Amino acid sequence: MHNHFLELRTRLAECRTNLRAAKDHHEEVKTFAEQLEVTRGNITGKNAEERARQLYICLMDNGTYRQTLTDMRRAESEVERVEALLEAARDERRASEWQIRAQLAAAILGSDIPSDGGDPYGEDAFDNTLDAAIDRRALDPFDHAMHAG
Repeated sequence: MHNHFLELRTRLAECRTNLRAAKDHHEEVKTFAEQLEVTRGNITGKNAEERARQLYICLMDNGTYRQTLTDMRRAESEVERVEALLEAARDERRASEWQIRAQLAAAILGSDIPSDGGDPYGEDAFDNTLDAAIDRRALDPFDHAMHAG
């Protein structure tokens, strides 16, 4: 289990590194593409909204820009996928830990004491467990004193 977490954390770190590189590359391509469109005089409009819309249209017509956008989205998706795998592994570990805790609590409380008989789940198992619990209480003077007063 520990090795699985290490692999997932390592993979997540790699994915985040790839995402940062994809974002940086995308911003670089976007900046150059925007400047190219401005230089060509393709960004026109009466107000900022019209110019932003015209820029968006020009950028979406640029194959390199679209490819870097796709690469960035793919890298984001991979980070989210590995984060989900890591969270699922954590959930599995928590569930396993709760099962172990429940078994420990049952053992401490004496409800899960193995019997001396051949079949720990047979007819004698309950009687053996009950006898062991009674014997423990009879031998524990502190416990007896607590219930007496």
